[in-house]
Amino acid sequence: MVNQLLFLTVTNTQTVTKSAYLIKSIITLLFFTLSYSVFASNDCNCKESENLFKEVKRSKAVFIGKVESIRLFNSSNKTDNKYTIVKVRRINHYKGEISKTIEVRFTENCAFEMEKGESYLIFGKMKKGIVITDRCTRTKRVIDTPDDIEILKKIYGE
Repeated sequence: MVNQLLFLTVTNTQTVTKSAYLIKSIITLLFFTLSYSVFASNDCNCKESENLFKEVKRSKAVFIGKVESIRLFNSSNKTDNKYTIVKVRRINHYKGEISKTIEVRFTENCAFEMEKGESYLIFGKMKKGIVITDRCTRTKRVIDTPDDIEILKKIYGE
């Protein structure tokens, strides 16, 4: 009986130790995950993603364009030291005054990666004839947004 009681105590202690280790590991993992997401999001300060209708309302320019060239610039402005200008050929236009070829700009800390030759559904603000966008908007590759494009076609036409 004493041996059984001793065995149960040792087994329960090992179980508690394993459980404590598991809980500590989970808490550590959560801490690092949350810390990373806080620091990673500080670069851009994105709010929760807008639904399509709110994003269209908020944007001054909504269009589909194909990337023709990409250039990286260094600015003399201390708060915006690197930015990218992407030359885009407009394919389809839903909102805003968009010329046939337009420049799309985003800063390095909030950049949306674009590839030459790829087509994108672009949401952005207009500033002196340049579209300003970033990864906080619904800007995405055309092949990744078929539902948004269908809705925009129904609202604005082809």
